[in-house]
Amino acid sequence: MKTLLFILLMPFVSYISFGQTEQAELDNVSRKFKKGKISSTEYKELANEWKNLLKKFDGYPEFPYRKESKIIQYEFIQNFPDLNKNILYNRVLEWAAINFGSLDAVLHYKDYESGKIILKGVVSIYQIVDIHSFFTTQKKLLETNCHQTYIFTFNKNKIKLQIQNIGYKQKYYNQTASISSLYTTDYSIHDLYPITNYPPDQWENKLFQLVSTDKKIRNLKAILFNYIKSYKKDYDF
Repeated sequence: MKTLLFILLMPFVSYISFGQTEQAELDNVSRKFKKGKISSTEYKELANEWKNLLKKFDGYPEFPYRKESKIIQYEFIQNFPDLNKNILYNRVLEWAAINFGSLDAVLHYKDYESGKIILKGVVSIYQIVDIHSFFTTQKKLLETNCHQTYIFTFNKNKIKLQIQNIGYKQKYYNQTASISSLYTTDYSIHDLYPITNYPPDQWENKLFQLVSTDKKIRNLKAILFNYIKSYKKDYDF
């Protein structure tokens, strides 16, 4: 039995580096097999399906998981040697107003003396969903609101940016013969783990959602830091 388990796990091990959320995927499928919820044949089929999916996405998204607090929390520290605290502080507020609309709606705390700004912003990410009709099923991109908390700490000419409380507000359409109703649901990024706990036909959507979220957050960070760096250029006219 141990030999069989090792052989079946090999497709997973080949494509997954052991991390917190990645390990959870392995443990989840292994647990199902050990408890007899899936057969050895089903286990092997799931392993191959997971392996092929990870190849399609170039691996598993590596989220910064904090073991002590059990949350996903990004942390970026950037030094701006030519800019002072006052400029950095105001530049962050400008960036928030540009990207999130009304600053009053997203600004939850600010204190210049202690060097803190806390924002709650919303960005759009995408999911792959199946749209069913009478004769066909098509895969389409669904835009979903992704909300995060941004914690800025200012220390002289440095900024520490922490991003946490990542979650989603998703729209659903309930189509019946005569009525089409719209409703929404809220859930955390942690609810997507483990992906292998969902039916296999939802794995691609969940993985795509995680990859899209990670790319969006890292892109926003890059846009923010580039905006701050362009301070002198803005006033060079």
